[in-house]
Amino acid sequence: MSGKIASKAGELVVLQITDMHLLSAEKPTMLGIDTRLSLQAVLNHARQIKPDVVIATGDIAHNSIPEVYQHFSGMVAEVFDCELLCVPGNHDLDLAMFQAGLIERRLELGDWMLMGIDTHVDGEVCGYFGEQRLLALEQQLRNCHASNILVFGHHPPLSIKSGWLDSQQICNGERLLALLENDARIAAYVFGHVHQEVDIASCVQILASPSTCFQFERQVENFALSSEKPGYRVIQLGRNGEFHSKVFRLLDYELSLDLSQLAY
Repeated sequence: MSGKIASKAGELVVLQITDMHLLSAEKPTMLGIDTRLSLQAVLNHARQIKPDVVIATGDIAHNSIPEVYQHFSGMVAEVFDCELLCVPGNHDLDLAMFQAGLIERRLELGDWMLMGIDTHVDGEVCGYFGEQRLLALEQQLRNCHASNILVFGHHPPLSIKSGWLDSQQICNGERLLALLENDARIAAYVFGHVHQEVDIASCVQILASPSTCFQFERQVENFALSSEKPGYRVIQLGRNGEFHSKVFRLLDYELSLDLSQLAY
């Protein structure tokens, strides 16, 4: 999708970027794409949005070292003067993110609480949200006094009809969804990992966004790359729980995608 998304007085604008897969400066290219350049192009494209907050939904780094995360936060700060919230993905490492200062995962803005959850385990590909994390989230929701809530994480909580990606979804996804659906204040769960747009309407809207670099083919059993362009999602949070979102892609961005690669 393309085009402008209009903002209204009193609304909050959230920019979601995801799956940047940033590498070290010595070798910045992956699957034929310089992931730093593609992220820069996405940030520049979204400049006109003027968000109140940027959320990064994981796989910020592919080389998970503090310097890569510091470079990421610097890139965002050069374009946007706003809050940056981050959750880790399966390619991220907790310690490196912490050392780089990327630890902000919750923010209350007006009537809204933006609440990040950790669905990753260092060194594991699949999503995880075990009993302790469920209990902690339940307690956070109980203690949250915001009228409306947006929850964001990295992994999908349910099937997106893609065999290889479905095997990586949150192992306790059905219990997480039940917890989210039990709280009428929660408008959506927004995630990354799948490198494609997902929009599933339910009690809690389930949304994923394109990666800022390469995309995965939709609804296939095995790993495959798509020629779709990098993108991002803009979310509008209004009074009384009003919620609108739209995906934007860099239609003119020249992809140097290497389709001969079979894995990433």
